[in-house]
Amino acid sequence: DRYATIDDYRASKQGIYTHCEHAVVNADEPEIWQKLFFIKPPVEFTLKKPTNNQFGLQNGFLMQGDEKLIAIAALKLQQRHNNQNYLAALAIGSILQLPMQSMLSTLKNFLGLAHRCQLVKIIHGVAWYNDSKATNVGAAIAAIESMGHALAGRLILFAGGDSKGVSLTPLQVPVKKYVSHVILFGKDASLLAEALHDCAHIIRVNHLREAVVAAQQIAQAGDLVLLAPACASLDQYENYVARGNDFITAVEAIK
Repeated sequence: DRYATIDDYRASKQGIYTHCEHAVVNADEPEIWQKLFFIKPPVEFTLKKPTNNQFGLQNGFLMQGDEKLIAIAALKLQQRHNNQNYLAALAIGSILQLPMQSMLSTLKNFLGLAHRCQLVKIIHGVAWYNDSKATNVGAAIAAIESMGHALAGRLILFAGGDSKGVSLTPLQVPVKKYVSHVILFGKDASLLAEALHDCAHIIRVNHLREAVVAAQQIAQAGDLVLLAPACASLDQYENYVARGNDFITAVEAIK
């Protein structure tokens, strides 16, 4: 709603680097930073094999250059976006000259933040994730792609709320690629159903708690249930935190 174009949005966010003495940049998105002036060369991270002193990913390990730091299998959060966050955090820590082993120990025990692709519980082999913070289409797409990328089972998506009039069609590609069922609730469930009817099996309910019940009836061991609403929560909740907490309460009540 705030920016007319992606270039306007990018220019606004690039302001974070103004007067920045030390910078960390994503080498996989050079269009964001390559034309900027830096006081010192930035520290880079990538989800690919790192070069030189980059932080990166190779053969299931977080790396710094050619050095293996820690196996991804040893970390509690293993989705794509979490790997990016790990690498960025290590890059920042290296600038601050924090001890590497202390940083790796912290990563190993990190459980994530509430309402941000938060693993609530694994019940009968079904993983339930709360990403209530995904209040817009872009955030929901990131969650779907991250969760679906390495998932052997099916992905069941909860979406709905107040879309604020934005286009929902960008959801079509990731939903078609990764999602088997979309369970819709809230004010703009009809708009979501219209956008996604050819992409996955659509189930309509009135409320989030009904979505949990519906998912229980179809989810099997190995599946993943993801609350990534792609919409604001204000049609039914005070905020995304209240929505996420309601989801957690409903999941915790599953026998």
